[in-house]
Amino acid sequence: MENDIEIEQTSVELIEPGRYDAELVTIVADDGMYGPQLKMTFGVVADGEPRQLVGWCSQTFNPRSKLYRWTQALLGGREIPTDWNFKASALAGRKCSLLVGQREGKDKTVFNKIEDAFPIKAKAEKPKAK
Repeated sequence: MENDIEIEQTSVELIEPGRYDAELVTIVADDGMYGPQLKMTFGVVADGEPRQLVGWCSQTFNPRSKLYRWTQALLGGREIPTDWNFKASALAGRKCSLLVGQREGKDKTVFNKIEDAFPIKAKAEKPKAK
């Protein structure tokens, strides 16, 4: 065939449900099942291997929205000033902790789902010798 198209088969590897430290890799505007969405890709390490997880948020930015909560987590849990507008570039490379679960799709396949995002807890400092 003159225009033979070849596509490599990929697999979806699930990670165990739990909390994972994550770094925001990309934010892309996209159309989702419920209208205009943001597709947020996070890098995590699970079972010693780097993985990527994708989460979806509406493009609504207010204290009751998922995008607001996830933004607040990526900003270290700080209060967001009422005059601050969402800017994806302000979150590039920032870290948070993700609560990851598993869900079953309509086609009965199981996939990972980001349940929520939280600020990374500060590491306890070792007491200094006297």
